Amino acid sequence: MLFPSGFEIVLKGAGNFLADWWWVFTPPVLLFLLQDMWLLYMRWKYFLSQEFILLEIRLPQIVERTPKAMEQVFAGLHGIWDEIKITDRYFKGTIPDKVSCELISINGESHFIIRLPAKFKNLVEAHVWAQYPDAEISEVEDYVDNIPVGIPDREYEAWGTEFMLSKQDAYPIRTYPYFEETVEERRLDPLSAFLEVMGSVGEGEQIWLQIIVEPTLDDTWKKQGEELVAKLTGKRAKAKARGMGQMLSEELSGLPANVVRGATIGLGEGAAQQQRMGPSEPPSLMMHLSPGERAVVEAIEENIAKLGFITGIRVLYIARREVYNSATIAAIFGAIRQFNTLNLNGFRPDKRTLPKRFYVLQKQRQFFRKRRLLRFYRMRWPSLARFVFNTEELATIFHFPGQMVAQAPLVSRIESKRKEPPSTLPRV
Repeated sequence: MLFPSGFEIVLKGAGNFLADWWWVFTPPVLLFLLQDMWLLYMRWKYFLSQEFILLEIRLPQIVERTPKAMEQVFAGLHGIWDEIKITDRYFKGTIPDKVSCELISINGESHFIIRLPAKFKNLVEAHVWAQYPDAEISEVEDYVDNIPVGIPDREYEAWGTEFMLSKQDAYPIRTYPYFEETVEERRLDPLSAFLEVMGSVGEGEQIWLQIIVEPTLDDTWKKQGEELVAKLTGKRAKAKARGMGQMLSEELSGLPANVVRGATIGLGEGAAQQQRMGPSEPPSLMMHLSPGERAVVEAIEENIAKLGFITGIRVLYIARREVYNSATIAAIFGAIRQFNTLNLNGFRPDKRTLPKRFYVLQKQRQFFRKRRLLRFYRMRWPSLARFVFNTEELATIFHFPGQMVAQAPLVSRIESKRKEPPSTLPRV
């Protein structure tokens, strides 16, 4: 006998139950499956119907702007947020609009690209020119079309990964204020290390950094940050609103205890006063925190006070096999880790995009994941792991380098500054 007799009876009973009542639970299951299939079809149809453009931002030789200017640009991009009606979601497949900010290096020359729906072109141009009046914005062809679709292949090798945060979203990464100094000569640019890595690649090599952002629809991430602050400081979490039914149930369940407390209320004035006042509020631990712990709490509160974006970050290194250099991968990780801090937050690669070593079918799984990552990059598809960044964090990892980096030849620049025509020029 394969199973014990008692277990066979249970299996037989379950089989009889399924045979008799399958018509009850099967329709809801099928309904949920059909709903997911319908939403997937409508969203894919809506995605393919959208028109996207790529804007390249070229800068003058000298940029007298800090990443604070780019933070204002991202604050303006939050205006693409729009509430989606439930009818549009199910019958049109409408999904939230996204913007892809991309920093790429082709044969050692870096370019700043913003891919966005065509309907937001004027919005992006207005906010970029408001902070960078001398910038040149032009519509360009998609650079990913210059790379074969089926790589890795005999001619090209590729490596890539997606990044995720090491802690909760409320913990900020190391942002640009940590790099700033009052003296210009001491001021560091957060992107200088990454731009140097991009400028070090040679002919036949490319590095692509993609940051896909989507405005947050609500303040859920902010409330989670407030709960984290309350936990770190020892404050009591705010009580949730209770309904009339819940309040009545609590009163009835506590009736015997109230009777007992009423009978013994005369045992002491102190006890009676404590009962009238209720349980005492535990004191805050803020005064007992160390300077480092207090700095963490303050950083979290500053982080959740700004506008947030649902963010996904991925990076790709593509090169011809004869010039492919695995040391470039270590250089990319080194440039990314400068934003990490041990007491706050930092980047780490998503293991779902990197197969484990000494694993079954490692080469086959690595080949499949590289192609999937490249396909997601081409489509600007959301990352597997997404997190919430505020405008300051986004401006740290994507901004136009300032004066100390502007003179470097590794960034595409405007050779000559365009002037407005004189007002006295006669019009034809």
